Parts: sequence; C-alpha cells; structure tokens
Amino acid sequence: MSHAAHHAPLAFLVHLACIPSIVVGDAPQDGSTTPAPDLTTSGATGGDAPTTTTGEPVPGVCGDGVINLDEVCDDGNDEPNDGCDEACTRTGRVVWTFEPAGSFAIADIAFAPNGLLLIVGFDDEPRLLALSPDGEELWRKPVPGAGELAVDPAGRIFIGSGEFIHAFSPDLKVLWSVDPEEEIEIGLVVGLDVRGDGVYAGSLESADQRLVVRRHDIATGAVVWETRTPQGSTILAEDMAVVGDRAFVVGRLKHADLVERSMLAIFDRESGALLSLELDDPVLRSWVSAAAIGDGDLVIAGAGLDADVALRRFDPALEERWTILTVDDLATTPAHMAVGPNEHIAVVGRFWPEERPAHVHLYDGAGAPLWLSKFEHAQDERGNAVAAAFGADFLAVAGNVHSGPDHAPLMRAWIRRFAIDE
Repeated sequence: MSHAAHHAPLAFLVHLACIPSIVVGDAPQDGSTTPAPDLTTSGATGGDAPTTTTGEPVPGVCGDGVINLDEVCDDGNDEPNDGCDEACTRTGRVVWTFEPAGSFAIADIAFAPNGLLLIVGFDDEPRLLALSPDGEELWRKPVPGAGELAVDPAGRIFIGSGEFIHAFSPDLKVLWSVDPEEEIEIGLVVGLDVRGDGVYAGSLESADQRLVVRRHDIATGAVVWETRTPQGSTILAEDMAVVGDRAFVVGRLKHADLVERSMLAIFDRESGALLSLELDDPVLRSWVSAAAIGDGDLVIAGAGLDADVALRRFDPALEERWTILTVDDLATTPAHMAVGPNEHIAVVGRFWPEERPAHVHLYDGAGAPLWLSKFEHAQDERGNAVAAAFGADFLAVAGNVHSGPDHAPLMRAWIRRFAIDE
C-alpha cells in the first residue's frame, strides 16, 4: 500500500482526496450493499437497421444500442458503471457498492484465503471489517492499529500501523506484536509484504529519513535481519514488494545536491544486503506502488512528470519489458496498484485539479489499457481511491470521502466490486 495514500490517522486526513461516482442502483444506506441493477438495452438489438425516407441507412449514434465502427461499445443507456459509459467507451462493470456504517476511513484491503474481503480502517478507533463475496458486512472488530494490511496463504493477518507490526490468527487472536521503536526511533511502516516464513516491512527513521527494511520471523515476529540506507540522503518511501529473492521499495530520494530522484531500493531477501538504491529515470517524478507479477517479474506504478499514470514491468533480471504512460483528460495522481491472478493490473487514485474524482485504470499484463472508471462526486466533497485487491475473477476498490472543513472533515468510505470481463 502506498505511503502517500495512507498509513496513520493523520496521513488519512492529508491524503483522502476523492469520491465514489454515481452509485449503481439506489444510494446505499449506512452499512448496506447496493447490487448493480439489471440494465436493459433500450436501443436496437436486431432486425433491419433504420433508414431515411430515401432508403439510406440512418447514421448510428452513441446510445442507440448498436455498436458502430467508431464505438467500442453501445448498450443503449448512459449508466457509467455497467461496463459502457455515455461516450460508448469501455468502463468497469460494478457488481455492488458497500458503504460502512457511520464515519469510517479505510486504510487498506486484502482478500483472505476463505474469500472474505478484509478492510482495515478507523471509525472512533481502529477496526478490521470482513465482507462476504456478496458485499455483506459479517463482522467489525477492534484492532490495535490500522495501516498496511497483508494476509498469508494460511489466513494469518498482518497489520503495519505507525511503527508497530501486529500478527493475528485467522480468527483474530493476537499472535505477536513488534515495536521497532524500542530499539531506535522509527516512523511509519510504509510497506508490508509476506513471503514464505518472512514478514517484510519497510519503515522510515524519524530522525533523518533513512529507509529501514526488516525481515521478521513469521511465527514469532523476531527480527531476522535489518538494513538501513546510507546517511546523507532524504528518502520518501511509498511501497514495498517481495519478488523472488529480493525485496523492493519504491519512492523518491534527495542527496546533498537536493535534486529529487526516483528510488527503487533493492535488498537481498535472505541476507538483507542493500543491492541498489537509485533508479535513473528521467520521465518519472516518483514511483508509488510495487507488486509481483507473472513468473518472477516486478511491476511498478507512479506519476509521470505530466501527472500521467506510468507503469513499468521488469523481468527477473531487472531488464525492462515495457513502460506505459497513460494520458488522461484530467491529470491523474496514482495512489496504489494491485495485480490479479491473470496479470491484470489495477491502478487507483484521483484526478486533479479541484474536481478530484477517484479513478481506477485496468491494464492487461502487457500494459495495454482495458478500461478507466471515474467516480464522480458532489461538488462539496473530496476524496480518493486508496486501495485495491483482486479476487479470482473480480476486483475490489476502496476509497474515502470527506466533506466540510479540512480541520474537522466528515468521513465516509466505500468499497466497490468490479467484474473482470475478458
């Protein structure tokens, strides 16, 4: 999960900046799930095409239910969340929308092996929620903190909150908690990943903004190794991913010359040795998210110099496979990326400037864009899409909305399930 999107209550209030779009169906009530309606095509579905009085075919228009040569789709309506929007371009198909009851801010989401969608966030205190595959809230339980969320194949749950890391059994019994600040002043956990018998966490030292990466024993939480980046560089780390025999942390850094550079810190997974720190990248101002994809590949997402969505995929030898820059009608600010089992890539975030609707871009494993969904919002609301996670054949996206003054915003959250249609 991107550090820029969320890590602690203060980070939420700074970075919550977008809103859900027109909700499919009726507006959801507190703690309710809104299923997608059965949207019937109102245009022509077959038979002879309409003609003019001279017998010539009438030129097709978007919304007539007939897919013309210049249209990707045409379902005969202007509903933007059914897979085809009012401009006859492909969008995400929303299956259901859920809004947690009361004032709530989401930090992260993850799927458990049993199919439940886990949501960590805040109401009056940190909470962990579980949703059924149909979008029904099954339970809501207090936890010590909210932030980065990871679930291993055995169903164990790990939360990085502030400087703490907490481990729980699948039934939410505490297994262990680790506070690195007992040893040295550590700031926020900015990345968390679980692979094999290790829990990997990236944090920032509060004193001089050095990056600290630790591997913890998954059973006890004991520190197996700990590595710090060299002094003299100011680092803003955003996200972490463990791929193959290496751990990667993305973000940006400044040396003594104060020139801002892209960062791709690479650590040996077994020894913790720092293998590389800087990424020579003239087209990106910052990478904000990283994930494993395919057979040992790495994909990273960020914001280009023109505020476009940028994706880059590396092979196991860290040779670049491809780089994609997406130009939108509004400038985009990515917050988080997720990779699905069929190599689908989802990038979520918000648009600039003041309108700031949330967005989700979906790409295939070759970087080809599949669709873009925008979540419009009321004029007096602001928010952000902050998290995404894939199931077997669907995508869950979560976001936060706030209205009112910045010093005392009214908070609400939303989760949407998208169908992934080939």
